[in-house]
Amino acid sequence: MKRTALAIAIGAVCAGLSAGVLAQEENQNDTDRSNQTAQQQDTNAQEQRSNDETRDINVEQKPAEVEVEQEKPDITVEQSQPKVTIEQPEPNVTVEDAEPNVTVEQTG
Repeated sequence: MKRTALAIAIGAVCAGLSAGVLAQEENQNDTDRSNQTAQQQDTNAQEQRSNDETRDINVEQKPAEVEVEQEKPDITVEQSQPKVTIEQPEPNVTVEDAEPNVTVEQTG
């Protein structure tokens, strides 16, 4: 779940950054059209300078700190009582009548 939250947060940050870049590109395109004539004149001079010089550019960027707070979902599960029927066969019982073993003695 933490990985999913991090992925969502990183996606949101990336989407925000790309939206900002697109907005900058639109503003830059408007400015570029107005300055196009001046840039064409300077292009030849800049090409000669860039051929003579080599530039190394290093960019260091720290990873973004992202915190995501998420509430526990409110889940309720309702389940009806199961319908249970127990069937039990009648027991196989045989009752036999026994002859009583009685002895009668008479006195006197």
